[in-house]
Amino acid sequence: YAMVANDYDGAIAYPDPGSQPQSEVIFEDDDFNNERLDFSRVPTHNFDPTVATWNGSASSGDLTNRHTNASGGKITNLGSNGEIADKPFRDWVFPVLNNEARRYSQNVGYYELSGGSDALLFRDVISDEITGRPEMYAWYVACSSTPTVGSNLGLLDDVTTTIVRPDIITTVAAGGTLVLDVVSGATGGNGTIVLDDTDVYLPNRGDLSLNTATGEVTYEPFYYLEEGEDEFYVTLRSGDNMFKMVKVYVLVGPATTEETLVGGTHITATGGAGEITVNIGQKPELYGRTVRLVQYQIPGDTKWGRVCNLWPQGDTITLTTDADGNALTSADTAIRFRYIHNHGLGESAASADVPVTVT
Repeated sequence: YAMVANDYDGAIAYPDPGSQPQSEVIFEDDDFNNERLDFSRVPTHNFDPTVATWNGSASSGDLTNRHTNASGGKITNLGSNGEIADKPFRDWVFPVLNNEARRYSQNVGYYELSGGSDALLFRDVISDEITGRPEMYAWYVACSSTPTVGSNLGLLDDVTTTIVRPDIITTVAAGGTLVLDVVSGATGGNGTIVLDDTDVYLPNRGDLSLNTATGEVTYEPFYYLEEGEDEFYVTLRSGDNMFKMVKVYVLVGPATTEETLVGGTHITATGGAGEITVNIGQKPELYGRTVRLVQYQIPGDTKWGRVCNLWPQGDTITLTTDADGNALTSADTAIRFRYIHNHGLGESAASADVPVTVT
């Protein structure tokens, strides 16, 4: 196993791991502000959606023209050449045997594609190895002749158009009810976009129900949750069986804006010989949010740098470079702070500049 910390392009040569299979890599990174890792990245792939061929009747032997991991790549925070399936289990997640295709056709049915051939349609979720973010995709098993078992489910447009729907960041009062029209605002896809109830990632701190007729979801926080964060995924489907998994971030509570950091109260900074010592003090009022990263910036920096993860009250951190990676000098006379929280990966406002004396 390769252990990687703060080394996105280092030891194992990301974004292409070369001879080191991504399924055999443990990846650690403290950078939660999307500078190197994008926590909102949707995993994609470059596999051909037709993953195998079935002759429409065979019940023994293997499917032909079958995909393996070598037929394409999964594109995630680990790079652009990821495996669609982990080799210790199988080299594919796609159908393998003729009898699997036959049973699927018999139990589910088959479609006529707009290109003129028949195909079995199934779907599978892939995910980002780092963030766990899922996304659903449609796959086809082409039929070289009309299936002899199963029902014809009708014409399916296989000229696909991606569904676009931003994630939802919202709030609800404690003990309240949140009703969201998830379909509204979705574009792309061929045909009507609907709410699909087959694949739902449920919230941890509330109840969720779906109304596929209206495209609405209803969320109710558990009775004991007065302030806090929750999240869930729901799936949209278009007429051409394209999918989009929408993440919903929910903040339970008064929906008050998080407190800005104040130097001397929440965080202190003291200059020294080529360094700035930062002490983590009283936690700001978050109104149910959770700090995942504290950042700093020297006036004139183009980036924000990491001070620490979470809010380790009482800890002392020593900084020796500005956020752009340059060594601190006597010209650096101030520092400012902010934090990233979990609710939609939101950022607090920056603090006022805190004076420091670097020698």
